[in-house]
Order: sequence, then structure tokens, then C-alpha cells
Amino acid sequence: MQPALTTSSKSDWLDAIVARILYCWDLPLLQNKLIGLALAAFLAACCLVRAYIGMDGILAYSHDAFVFLEGAWRIFHGQHSNVDFYSDHGPFMYLETSFGIWLAHGSPAGFGYAQALVASVLGLWALFLTSHRLSAVPRALFCIAIVLLAVSPYTLGEPIVRTTSAMVYNRFGYCMVALAILEAALQREPSSPLSELAGGVSTGFITAVFLFLKISYFLWMGPLVLLLIPCRPQTLRRWIGLACGFVAGFLPFLVYDHGTLLPMINDLRIVGAAKHIQWRWYVVEAGYYSIGPMVIFVMLAGALLWKEGSYRTARQAALIGAATILSSSFLLLTNFQHNQLPLDAVGAILILYLVNSRPRQSAYLWIRGILTLWGALFILIPISADCAGLVAGVKNKVKAAHEPRAHFHSARLAGFSSLELDYVRIVNDGIDLLEQYRQPGDTVMSMDFSNPFSFALGMPPARGGTTGLQFNTNFSDAHHPAPEWLIGHATLVMVPRVYTDGSLQESMPRIYGPYLNAHYQLVGQSREWKLYRRQT
Repeated sequence: MQPALTTSSKSDWLDAIVARILYCWDLPLLQNKLIGLALAAFLAACCLVRAYIGMDGILAYSHDAFVFLEGAWRIFHGQHSNVDFYSDHGPFMYLETSFGIWLAHGSPAGFGYAQALVASVLGLWALFLTSHRLSAVPRALFCIAIVLLAVSPYTLGEPIVRTTSAMVYNRFGYCMVALAILEAALQREPSSPLSELAGGVSTGFITAVFLFLKISYFLWMGPLVLLLIPCRPQTLRRWIGLACGFVAGFLPFLVYDHGTLLPMINDLRIVGAAKHIQWRWYVVEAGYYSIGPMVIFVMLAGALLWKEGSYRTARQAALIGAATILSSSFLLLTNFQHNQLPLDAVGAILILYLVNSRPRQSAYLWIRGILTLWGALFILIPISADCAGLVAGVKNKVKAAHEPRAHFHSARLAGFSSLELDYVRIVNDGIDLLEQYRQPGDTVMSMDFSNPFSFALGMPPARGGTTGLQFNTNFSDAHHPAPEWLIGHATLVMVPRVYTDGSLQESMPRIYGPYLNAHYQLVGQSREWKLYRRQT
């Protein structure tokens, strides 16, 4: 018989487990070249898998894909967002999508190429910023979290099998917020004037890009940077870098927009007045699934550091936790996103680095071990979900390849398939109707959520119009683009019998129906669409 464990032996055994956990956190992984190469190969493989998936096998929000394709198609024809068409976003997503489609020789699969390319850039960016800021394991975890967050093809907070190209800008936005938190909260060690300048340039550049990606991220950057000022010594070089980085990110877009931001400001004014923040149940769910546990985690980490006499580090941990929680809460309210808060992983990595990089007092070994395991849940769950999202994307691509109804009639949409079979049927019905009636030089506007027809049929885009419509999001009864601007430049207008976005079913006929009926004539109908031609 085995002798019974005494209280002392049990304690020693459990202490050994905690010590082993902390030992794993301290491993100098990246000093081993083979491990470093394996990590780089893994992250590169994730990006290549996203490029392979492309736009095949979409299972959710297929109509969102045409927002980006329509914007890219307009870019190819020399149009500029906000200047030549109404948009609730700046030009960033349209430009990067158009570049991906160019890489893919005109195939919509280029959207996946573009997402993979941006993810790889963000991964390299994270690798640069974490150098001499984080030790090996947290550095590796941070880079993995950033790349997988940027590249995984499902909507945050929704089932990972529902692969989509929708709302990728939110994934990019969260990644850049994470990079800004890292730079603002932790100083490079050893610090130098050049490293301070480079760090400031990074955060300033991110701030400028947000203005042309999504306005809510831009509006949050000011409070975020101010909140984190007490985390680290502030140097003049860093603030000069912030200013230079902002200018470096701002000027190319300003030049692209013909030297004026007035059109974008006008569009954003409409969006700001029309958008209704809706309090949904998932906001409450985020409170007890993510925000509550993160608050407790931050409080325990701060209490441990304070008890050990690391007062400045305790303040750092508290501010990083506050930045994580407040960023997640604000952005959750401004995004169409369920309860998954991806910044929790980043906050946990940075806080655990602070907790475990200090001299460890044996009296608090247990608390440190519990915190490390708790933080590991914040880190590993989203990383695992994003990995699984890539696997689901591959499976859906293979499944769509064997489902004839998942493919669009247009040859130009080869490389884009959707398992939302009803939506594919609706678009195919519209393509067939347009093929019967369109004439050389015709342009087409869709009064649905997005316009799949210009890109699908290679029709030149009309000036005016928009890439996407959603009531009480980018237009309302009181605030909307004028009918002459939204419709009036197109020779053909497609009106769905049943809108793919329920918010449009009554609002579009009410707001734009009178102008359409006064200036356009019904010339054709199908099961799903009505086709109008502008009266001469």
C-alpha cells in the first residue's frame, strides 16, 4: 500500500505544480532558433490558410462581402470613397480589398489575400513592438493572438462555423488598439531616444489610420492614450513620434481624397446622426462572461503586486486592466458584435507579464499560480477559437465546392461561393434579370443592403450611390443621402421584393420610393427583383 500523503507532502506537491506552471511562463522560447522558426512558420501558415479560403464557403452575412467588392470595383474605376459615393467608412477597407483583388487577377478571392496580408503586417508590427518589452513566452503569445485575431474568418462572438467576410475592419481595429495599449503601457527596456520615437510613431500612425478605417476606433484613441500616460515615463521623443506618426498615416489618405476631408466629414455627420446605439442582450452577457471576470482578475493582480511592495507595477496593471475593459466596453457598443471581447487576451498577457516578471515571494506563490492559470483562460480560449475558425473556413470551402447551389451565375464571381443558398438564389435571379435588359454603358444601383451586380457583371459603377445600406445605422428618416445622389446617377435600379436586411423593408420604399417612381420606369420583373430604368 502507498503511504498516505501528509499535509506537508500535499503542500509540497501542489507547490511543485505551481512552480512548474511559472517555470513554463519563464521559458526562453524565442532564444531557440528552431522554436522561433516554428512559431514564424505557424503564423505564416495561418495567413496562407486564410488566403486559401478566400471568399469560398461563406456561411453568414454573405451580402456584406459585396460591400467590399463594390467599393474595390469603384476604386478600380478611379472613384474615391465619400467623394464619389456615400460611405459610412473611410477608404482603408476598399483600398486593401482592391489590392487583394489585383493580386488575385480580378478574382473576389483576393479579399482573403488582402486579409491575410494585413494580418501578416500586424504580426510583424507586434513582433517589433514586443521586442525588449515582453519576455519570450508573453511575446510569443501576444504575436499569436494578434495574427489569429486579424485573420480568422468568423464574426466575433458568433459560432466559429459561421464563416464570413463581414466586419473584418473590427478585427483589424482591435489588433491595432492592442498594439497601442502595449506601446503606451510598457516602455522598451533598455530605452533609447530612437525606441521612444519609434514607439510614438507606431501609436500616432494607428490613430491616423483609424480615422480612415472606422470612426469609433479613432474617437477612442485620445482617451486611451491619456488614460495610459501614468503607466510609464513620458519623453518628448515619444510625443514627437506620436505627432510624426499621425502625420505619416494621415497625409497619404488626405492626398488620396484630393486634399480635403469635407466629403468624409459630411458622410460621417449623416452616419452619426442616423446611427442608433441599440442595447442588446449580448452587452449584458459580455458583462458576466468577460468584463466581470476580467475586473476580478485585474483586482487580484493589483492586490498581489501591492502586497509585494511593487506599487508602480500595481498601478501599471490596474491601468492596463482599465484600458482593456473600457476599450472593450466602448467598442462593443459601437460594433455589431456579440459578447466575445478579444482585448481580454491582450490585457491578460500584459498583466501576467507584470505579475511574473518581478521577484516572487514564496508566501504568495499560490496566488501567483492561480492568477497565471486564470489569465491563461483569457489567452488560450480566444486563440483556440480563432484557430478553429480557420479550420471551419477550410471545411466550408470544401463543402461549397461540392454544392452547385452555392455558386453564382457570373463567371466574374468564381472564387466566391456561399452556403447561404437562399441569398445565392436571390443574387442569381437578379443577375439573370439584368442580363435580359441591360444595354452597353448601363450602370446599376441596388436598393438592397449591398449591390452585387456591378462587380458581378463588370458594369461600370455610377457616380453617387453607396456600398451598403442599413436603416438606423448609416441612414434614417431624418438623416440620409439625397435621392438624387443615392439613385439618380444610375441608369438602372434593382429593387428587391424582400430585402436581405429587414431594416430596409419599409424604410427604403418610404424614403426613396417617391423619387424612384417619379424618375424611373419599371421595365422588368423576376421572382426576386423589380428592375427600373431612368426615364429620358
